[in-house]
Amino acid sequence: MSSIVADPTQTRSWRIRNSAWLLVPLLTLGCLSGAGLIVVGIRARRVDWWLPGVGYVVAGCSASFLSQGTAVGGAFFGLYWALWVLACVHSLLVNPAWLRWRAEQFRLATTAPAEATGQSMAVNVNTASPQQLAALPGFDPARAARVLAERAARQGFGSVNEFAEAAGLTHDELRQLRYWLTV
Repeated sequence: MSSIVADPTQTRSWRIRNSAWLLVPLLTLGCLSGAGLIVVGIRARRVDWWLPGVGYVVAGCSASFLSQGTAVGGAFFGLYWALWVLACVHSLLVNPAWLRWRAEQFRLATTAPAEATGQSMAVNVNTASPQQLAALPGFDPARAARVLAERAARQGFGSVNEFAEAAGLTHDELRQLRYWLTV
C-alpha cells in the first residue's frame, strides 16, 4: 500500500511562510517599502518586480527627506504615505505570482532524477522530439520549438551548456534539468 503525500505547496502554512516577505512593505512604513519587491524580484529574476521596488525605495526616501523643514513639506509627506500604500498594494498583487514561482521551484527541487526513479534515461538534446523537450520541467511547446530551431541552425549542440544557452535556462533550471539531459 503506497502512501500519498500531499503537495506542501497547497497548504495554508506553506503559503503564509512564503508570503512573509509582505511584512517588509507593510511594517516599514515608507522608505523601505519596496525592499520586499527587490528581494523577491532578484530571487525570481524578475526585473518587473525588483525595478519598481528600487523606485519605491528611492522615491520614498526622497519624499521623506524633502518633507522635513521645507515650505511644501506637507505635500511631500502626503507623497511619502501615498508611495507606501502603492508599494503595499503592488506587493500584494505580486504575491500570487511569487507563490506560483516558489511552488514551481519546490517541485523542481523535489522531483527525482530519471536514474533514481527507474524511468528511461536522460533525454539526448540532439535527437529529442518536440514532445520529449516539451515534457521537461519548465518547458512548453513554444520553448521546445525555439530550441529545435536553434538546434537545426547549429546542426546540433556540442554540450548541455550550449543547449541551456539556446533554451534560455537560468542557472537554477539547468541545475535541476542536468540529470535529464545528455548530448
